[in-house]
Amino acid sequence: MKIKKGDLINELSLPSINGSVFDLENIKGKKALISFYRYSSCPFCHLRINETINNKDNFGENFETIAIFNCSLESLQKADEEHEKANSGLKVSMKTKLALHMMRVEIPESAIDEINNYIDEELLTKDERFGQVKGNTTVSNTYSWGLVGQIKQNEKSAQIEFPITDETQGSVPGQVKTIIEQCARTYLQKAFDMDAVIDAFEAWSVHSYAGDYNPLHDHGVVTQQGLSCILYLKVPPQIEKINAEEQWNLANNSGAVDGFTYFQWGVNGRSDTKILRPATDEYVKPEKGVLMIFPNWLRHAVMPFSGEGERRTFSTNINVMDKLILKQLG
Repeated sequence: MKIKKGDLINELSLPSINGSVFDLENIKGKKALISFYRYSSCPFCHLRINETINNKDNFGENFETIAIFNCSLESLQKADEEHEKANSGLKVSMKTKLALHMMRVEIPESAIDEINNYIDEELLTKDERFGQVKGNTTVSNTYSWGLVGQIKQNEKSAQIEFPITDETQGSVPGQVKTIIEQCARTYLQKAFDMDAVIDAFEAWSVHSYAGDYNPLHDHGVVTQQGLSCILYLKVPPQIEKINAEEQWNLANNSGAVDGFTYFQWGVNGRSDTKILRPATDEYVKPEKGVLMIFPNWLRHAVMPFSGEGERRTFSTNINVMDKLILKQLG
């Protein structure tokens, strides 16, 4: 049965995951959300379902949610069991500093693997010239023209456009956009109790190797308010083993912040904390699968590192339009 936008569904009967049979007749007279998903083990689909479950109270009474998957009942039941064991929902925690809200989100490994595979198979192979020059500034999908990153140490170093506005049904960019915007809404609700129109409108991946770095900068958006984010996709082992608690012990060439992201939101230095002034900067250790969300004005930099391996990140900028202000403007 193939449906298209605008079609009226009069009859629908499908086997349910709990062994019963779902029939459209059972929800007549009720408000309902019927969603269609990809295969049963799709990590993005699981995240979307978690979002629906977590917001169930907001739908009101006499409301039903129905999820339809393109797979067999057996594979769906198996995926449901594995999903329960893995507890694969987003893990969100707010990091509130004086004058700053940052949010840390843990993305399931299966979703990170799918994003990495998409980048490797679709983006890095899009232009046959990839790998011919250091920094790959000549490939058709380079994003280095609009970025300050000094990512040019070898022929694998690159800053590549990620087509986040491609919302083709089932596409990886479309799924990523959904998750990013879901996280952005959570950030605004937790930090500012704000309901807003969200639009992740541009994105790129950064492929850094030994010696590559990103100087102190901030990001731009189209709207007055905006958010930016960094998702860590790959982290070299020599960075993984660094103890983040020792980041201020930089003496004797310690390398304590090699490959870390540096955030700065004020003018206080480290010595100011000794006279009870608050710290206004922080080094954040990259961890695979961690998404950091912050205001687009927040200055940040990426420290260089030495040794083998790729440090890969995904970044996006997000337009934010407060619904209350939009309502006032008419």
